[in-house]
Amino acid sequence: TTPVEDDPSSSIGPIEERTFGAFSGALGGRYDLGRGFAVGANISRAFRIPTVQELFSLGPHLAAYTFEVGNPTLEEETALGFDLFVRLSRDDAQAEISAFRSDIDRYIYGRNTGELSPVGLPVYQFTGGDAVLTGVEGALEWSLSRSWVFEGNASYVEGTLSDTDEPLPLIPPLRGSAAIRYERPSWFVESRIRGAAEQESVAEFETPTDGYALLDVGAGLRLSLGGRLHTLTLQVDNLTDALYRNHLSLTKELLPEAGRAVRLLYRVGF
Repeated sequence: TTPVEDDPSSSIGPIEERTFGAFSGALGGRYDLGRGFAVGANISRAFRIPTVQELFSLGPHLAAYTFEVGNPTLEEETALGFDLFVRLSRDDAQAEISAFRSDIDRYIYGRNTGELSPVGLPVYQFTGGDAVLTGVEGALEWSLSRSWVFEGNASYVEGTLSDTDEPLPLIPPLRGSAAIRYERPSWFVESRIRGAAEQESVAEFETPTDGYALLDVGAGLRLSLGGRLHTLTLQVDNLTDALYRNHLSLTKELLPEAGRAVRLLYRVGF
C-alpha cells in the first residue's frame, strides 16, 4: 500500500508505504458412516491485509453515519480456524450441522470511541486485537412428499477479544429461517418465516437490538418455451410490514430496515 504523499503532520500518525505478506492453506477430511451420513473436519490458516480505509481514512462515512479514523500501524490479520461437521445426504433429505472456532491474531475492527466528530457523527477508530470467534450453524431441506418441501437454517456466533473477554462489535445474534413450499411442475407457492433473537452481548457504546420475526410469501409459474425454462415469480417480503432493526447496521439507531416489499421477477434459463 503506497500513499500518494507522506504527511508526517497527519493526526492519525505518519502515512507511509506499507508492505504485507502471509501464507494461507487448508486441510480437510471426511468419513462416510453409511446410510447417507458423513462426518468431517477442516483446519485452515487464512490472512487478511488491512484495507486502505482502515489504514488511512480520516473523515465522515456518510452512508454508515460514522466518522472513521484510520490506523497506519495496523498489521495483517492471521486466523487459525477449525470446524467439525455432520452431513446427511439422501434422496428425500439434505442436512448439515457444523461447529467452528477461529483464533484471529490482530483482528481489525472499528471501535466506537463514544466521541462525536465536529459535525456530530460518532467517531470510529480502527484498531486491532486478538480475538476468538466460535459458533454453530445448520441447514435442512426435506422433501415431505412429491410436492411438499421444508427448508430451514439457523446460525449462532460469539466473538470476543482474547485479552479482556469483551464482546466484539457487530456480531450477529442467533438467526434463522423456516420455509414450506408446495411445488408442481408448472407452478409453486411458498411461505417463509425468518428472524433473529435479541442481541444484548454488545461492545462498549454499541446499541443492543430486539429480536424479530418476519413473514415472506411467494408464488411462481414455470413455462417451457422455445426449449428454455421461463419463470415468473411474485414475492412479498415482510408481509405484515413489521418494524425491525438489523444488528449489523451502523445506522440502526436512526433507521429501521425496509418494510413490506413486493417484487415481480421474470427469469429465462440459458
